[in-house]
Amino acid sequence: MKNYLLSALLFLVASFSVSCVATRNQVDFGVKSLGYEESVSYSVTALSPIKNKKMHVGEGMAVVVAMLGDKCILATAKHVVQNAESILIAPLDGRLNNRAKIEAKVVYTDGLEDVAFLSFATNYNHIAPKVILDEAILIGKSVIAFKYPSDYGYQIARGQIFDFWRLPDNKEVMVARMSTGKGFSGSGVFDANGNLAGLVSGKAADKRVDVAYLISGPRIAAAFQRFL
Repeated sequence: MKNYLLSALLFLVASFSVSCVATRNQVDFGVKSLGYEESVSYSVTALSPIKNKKMHVGEGMAVVVAMLGDKCILATAKHVVQNAESILIAPLDGRLNNRAKIEAKVVYTDGLEDVAFLSFATNYNHIAPKVILDEAILIGKSVIAFKYPSDYGYQIARGQIFDFWRLPDNKEVMVARMSTGKGFSGSGVFDANGNLAGLVSGKAADKRVDVAYLISGPRIAAAFQRFL
């Protein structure tokens, strides 16, 4: 067991330090990405039962953070998948015939952050983006996030990280001037070099336009360590 945990932690360090490799998407949705960010981004459809026997559909995004054997691990916002009965994902880069859906499962929901990890089996060699682990350099960074509506190709939101806020429940979140409405939750937030700066959590509590809550890279990494 100790050997397994040591191997897993070593893999975590390697995964979170890997350099970004430019990969072109195979299907052009008419939106040009900054680099290879779309190839590590997935749409998430969460199906949850409700009282009248119908299904509630939650939609969001997820981003590759590691490979564990033949399992790809994705990070997403916990509120997107919480209480879901089933999870379907689809890659943004279209390598699985554009609209193909893949079954995934929730393998961990974090108790401290709005972060959850999904897992699915694959023989595709996913390369996780490098996570920015220094919060001090995040302020002022220009970033992008993705949204994948169910009826057409993905969209990009562009913005800039500008502060860290303390919430009424004493949690701290990173905030950005970025328009991230419904469907952006769980998206990776990437800088101009394709590094992972954070994860979209939600809108600001005061509902100011174009202000979004983000989970910073170090907090995603800490949640992943708790998962392991």
